[in-house]
Amino acid sequence: MDDSALRRQQLLKDTKRMYDSGGIPAIHPRYRHIYHDLYDENPTSTTGSFYLRLVIGILCFACYVWADYKDMTVAGVNSSMIVNQIEQQTDFEEVLETFGAK
Repeated sequence: MDDSALRRQQLLKDTKRMYDSGGIPAIHPRYRHIYHDLYDENPTSTTGSFYLRLVIGILCFACYVWADYKDMTVAGVNSSMIVNQIEQQTDFEEVLETFGAK
């Protein structure tokens, strides 16, 4: 082999070593979580807020059912007023005008 072929092989080895350094390859942000789940050696355990939101939702529903069962009025609001507000159609132009969105 001549000097130029040896130099090309050395450059190829250096390039492979540089790009195979164990870094994260260029991946779409949407798939970054999946990549880390599969290949990350030091997974960080992040706790989500799903269970907290689930408990709050269940408590709100239980309070609504309890207030409906006992025909209670809390802060001037009873269960039929809550149902009426949920069923009410929303005029989005009015909401936009109220909050000043342009």
